[in-house]
Amino acid sequence: MLAITDAPVLRNPPNGTLLQNMGAITLSFELPAGTTQYHIRLIPFNGDGPGANLIRNPESSFTLLPPTLGVGPYVILPGMTYTWRLRATNKPAFAPENDPSWGPWTDPFSFTTPPPSADSIRPTNPPIGVTVTSLNPTLTWSDDNPFIFYYEIDVAKDRLFDRVNPIGPIFSNFVHGGESRPFNSWVVPASFPLEPGCTYYWRVRPRVQGNGTPVNWGLPFSFKAPSRSADDCKPGSSSGGGGGGGGGTGGGGSGPFTLIVTSAGTGSGTVTSLPQGINCGIDCSEAYAKGTVVTLSATPKAGSKFTGWAGDADCSDGVVTMNATTSCIVIFDGDPTPAPTGTFTLIVTVEAGNGTVKSFPVGINCAPICSATFAAGTVVTLTATPLSGNEFIGWSGDPDCSDGTVTMNAPTSCRAAFRGGPGDSAVLTINKTGTGSGTVLSNPQGITCGPVCTASFPRNSTVQLTTAPDAGSRFVAWSGAADCATGQVMMDTNKTCTAFFDGPTPTPTPVVSQPPTNTPTPSATPTATSTPTPTRTPTPVNAVFTIRNDGSTGSLICQSDAYPCDRTPNVQSPEGANKVCSDSTSNFQVCRAFLSFDTSSIPASATILSATLEFSHGGGSFLSQDGTTLEIVSASQGTALASDDWNRIGSSSFASRAVSSLQASGLNTIALNSGGISAIARGGTTQFGLRLGLDMQGQKPNGQNQINLDMTTGGSLGVKLKVMYRL
Repeated sequence: MLAITDAPVLRNPPNGTLLQNMGAITLSFELPAGTTQYHIRLIPFNGDGPGANLIRNPESSFTLLPPTLGVGPYVILPGMTYTWRLRATNKPAFAPENDPSWGPWTDPFSFTTPPPSADSIRPTNPPIGVTVTSLNPTLTWSDDNPFIFYYEIDVAKDRLFDRVNPIGPIFSNFVHGGESRPFNSWVVPASFPLEPGCTYYWRVRPRVQGNGTPVNWGLPFSFKAPSRSADDCKPGSSSGGGGGGGGGTGGGGSGPFTLIVTSAGTGSGTVTSLPQGINCGIDCSEAYAKGTVVTLSATPKAGSKFTGWAGDADCSDGVVTMNATTSCIVIFDGDPTPAPTGTFTLIVTVEAGNGTVKSFPVGINCAPICSATFAAGTVVTLTATPLSGNEFIGWSGDPDCSDGTVTMNAPTSCRAAFRGGPGDSAVLTINKTGTGSGTVLSNPQGITCGPVCTASFPRNSTVQLTTAPDAGSRFVAWSGAADCATGQVMMDTNKTCTAFFDGPTPTPTPVVSQPPTNTPTPSATPTATSTPTPTRTPTPVNAVFTIRNDGSTGSLICQSDAYPCDRTPNVQSPEGANKVCSDSTSNFQVCRAFLSFDTSSIPASATILSATLEFSHGGGSFLSQDGTTLEIVSASQGTALASDDWNRIGSSSFASRAVSSLQASGLNTIALNSGGISAIARGGTTQFGLRLGLDMQGQKPNGQNQINLDMTTGGSLGVKLKVMYRL
């Protein structure tokens, strides 16, 4: 067997891209023919921060998932540059990193994550201005940006956090928001006890590493330490440089007390006071007699607007009663940012069809991808020219690309799409995964996967995919491009579909080293990578989990005239109050069953793609009244289900199937909707209830009817929960 001599081809994001958000980052590429495994490395700038080192099965892209606090993965930090590269091997067995079968590395590509901001950080506890109950309180905050997990925090008696002429100690620390408990929190340590009775200020900002530029701090939030005696927080020890004559921050003195005004936000303006004393920008502090009511007025400059007040609790409306030294923050937003200077890169990609793109001024002249550098402020006009038999569809990419005219005030990436004519083609790639095996065929011919898993088809033609499972295996489902799900693929662009085959053998041991789950401490910043543990078989990207319920609930049987139809709940009819009865003599039957599944082996980090319940009919008659449905509902209280658990009917249920469509013999399958998928407990126990929609309609069965789901332990099949997930 000849080793692979070609390196993979890196596609997206284009080299040097400045990403627009911190969500899922998909790295796309093309692997050489015959690839059995590929090796990907993601390295942060200068090795400062977490990275990734993975060996995976063949695929056309790899997605770096955004973090979820408490779960991870904690890999991508804001405002810094990462490089990535790939290599491939055709070795059938697992190839460790030092195996000679590995082909050459690609030249590295880089991308830069967007810079963070502290503007979305808000205090959660303690509320602004309150007195805490401990000298070691827990400070917690929320962040509207869900992709930030690493922070810096300062705590001091000085709201300006002056490190040149400090009035007291300033304590700083790095906090991993996903590893702190509660999330996004920090406990003032015993080694830094607060001074009783004093007002403290704290502020938070996202932590950056590598070549990232530190961002401005968020607004300072205040709280007061609990008092222990009348001598607590003596004058001169409080924030703002003293109490202005003996009052102190904590109040209780005779005054006068100092009012301090500072500004925040992206705009500018002035603040004046009534009574006079504050005229800020020039004079931003003033002492007032105890009890004086000071009204602050904010006047924004042109191009700015007044947003609100922050700081101590009494500042919230701009009217302050001077019973203690007080610090208020005025927020102005909206000052125009200075005109950008320097040069910026424009990247143009032809993403579909055949055509070329040129620019005026000159610089861009390419297909499928090229870039050029322009001076800041340059207006670049892009012209898309389709080749014969094609037509230009439109522009996409960054917002300024929409009309093909781009003002170069930032790095910009534009994409041109063409629709091909009869001579144009698109590539369909088939992957296979799961514990089983089989063949995939295409109509028109081209795919026999088996040996041929990639083929070109006329653009905008339809390709029908069929599967032939091997003995002992069965086809489960399609994934990949949106229209892969039906096996009928519209070839309007290059697409990849993955066939899942389920078999009797267990899934091979994974060969994926997960991204690091922690962020370097401030004292050390090694590259956090992890090397795969060698096994003999590469890991599937996806897995199918199937489990039978624990039995013990028997059949779902409906018997007429069993319970009275009343309007008050009782033990036998827990949802009796929800019935609509046609007359006082109507009866109804509660038809329900309880299912429990041990889903503890589904990893907490798994992304669930789909879920179905499967069962066979074990005998007896099907209830066949018009409009009757079998519903999958929530079941949060074990077998003693409460009324609310059974009331999720119709559009609120997790799944619905008309009883008349169920098979009296053979396998019945009900696919769960997004609500049902969300109810699957990764790493725990999943519970569902089954009931008949008939009961909520005030109808009653005719005679004894049953839907025997064959759920008992001795049943021939039982009810199975089948979950398809991606690791």
